[in-house]
Amino acid sequence: MTEETIYSGAGDGHIARFHDNWNIAHDSSTGTAFYTGTNATLSTRQYESLTHYIERTFFPFDTSGLPDNAVILSAVLWVYFSNILKAEGTCNVALVQTTQASPTELVTEDFDQCGDIDDPTEGAPRTVVNTTGWKTWTLDATGRSWINKEGWTKLGLRTGWLDCDDVASIYEVKNLTTRIYTSEQTGELVPKLVITYSIPTAHEVTITESQGMLDSVTKKRIFKRTITDIQGMTDSVIKQFDAKKVIDDKMGMLDTIPTKAAFKQSITDSLGMTDTVTRQKSMFQTITDIQGMVDTTTTKVALKQVITDVMGILDTITRGFPLKVTITEIQGMRDRLVTKKRKYPLPDLPDHTIRGGAQD
Repeated sequence: MTEETIYSGAGDGHIARFHDNWNIAHDSSTGTAFYTGTNATLSTRQYESLTHYIERTFFPFDTSGLPDNAVILSAVLWVYFSNILKAEGTCNVALVQTTQASPTELVTEDFDQCGDIDDPTEGAPRTVVNTTGWKTWTLDATGRSWINKEGWTKLGLRTGWLDCDDVASIYEVKNLTTRIYTSEQTGELVPKLVITYSIPTAHEVTITESQGMLDSVTKKRIFKRTITDIQGMTDSVIKQFDAKKVIDDKMGMLDTIPTKAAFKQSITDSLGMTDTVTRQKSMFQTITDIQGMVDTTTTKVALKQVITDVMGILDTITRGFPLKVTITEIQGMRDRLVTKKRKYPLPDLPDHTIRGGAQD
């Protein structure tokens, strides 16, 4: 942490306005400026003549020397009251933000630039002023937000329970008149703003992707690996045992196997389609014919052999024992043996019939 003390600039002082009518004095936009003397007057008072005097004070501080990345931790305004001329009533004083035209002087038009005329925003708890000496205002979050690290921080003081609350002063009842040392005062009694700030430390490591996005791993054991396919899509494995392997087919789509035992092999045919075997014992072989069609055998006993003919049509034998031989002629026609012991007709005797005896 660093503490820095900044003293008020040449434009500190007060602007006065008086009138027999409280509202005219209080709501006026102009007054008489005083900023070259060693004392400023902070006052809200009604004299015996019943004239109301309102005097508002201004304190500009050059805070441009603060580091741009300074984090303001605290700020305290210190003002030395050299004289208390009248103190009757609550006597609390409010800290406000001013908008005086120049930090090096005051002009008559600055009278209504000491916070809002009615109920101004305050930047610290009010402080009671009824004795001489140092008085302080510890800036709250609102007050600290007024600190300008690129220029001047402009603060002001007004009577709280009278001027800020728009309550008319009453002779010998509600009044406060004080003197405050200004920047023209020699020595250490000049108004000052004491600021405590810190400079944030740099991050140890920041990992930024090329697009400026950050990857954050929230739990060490949740994420094992990210596999990105050809299309730039990502499969994330949430649990360690959920997936064993990710297989990319030719179309760039991912087949994800949820359990180890569920998948044995993925066979991709020429059209890019995939047959997935879901049970280990249900299939022993898949044969793809010329046209890219697949015959899937569902039980071990059901298939002995698959024969693919020239046209790409499959003859499938569904039972292992009833058929011994299939004979295909050149034209694709079949001669079927009716029984094993029966003889064929003789080719040179087409009009005769064998009866089992002698030939007629």
